[in-house]
Amino acid sequence: MSIFISELAFEDPAVKAQAKLAILIASTVAGVVGMLVIKTLLERREISEKLYIFSIQNVNLYDRDIHSGRSDSNDQNHLV
Repeated sequence: MSIFISELAFEDPAVKAQAKLAILIASTVAGVVGMLVIKTLLERREISEKLYIFSIQNVNLYDRDIHSGRSDSNDQNHLV
């Protein structure tokens, strides 16, 4: 659409060519930046999910140890 509008807006062929090139470069840059942003957000989401799962597993282990009567003070391998 931008190229179509630039065709209508400019009469000089050199200016039309510059406008087309600028539009194509800007579109490419926008696509690459968008791709990098999405990739970064997805990686952060995966890291957050892994940390969340890890924290839930630790809470579950802690709850299991508490309910089974095991604590750090009763642990034979606990170093003083």
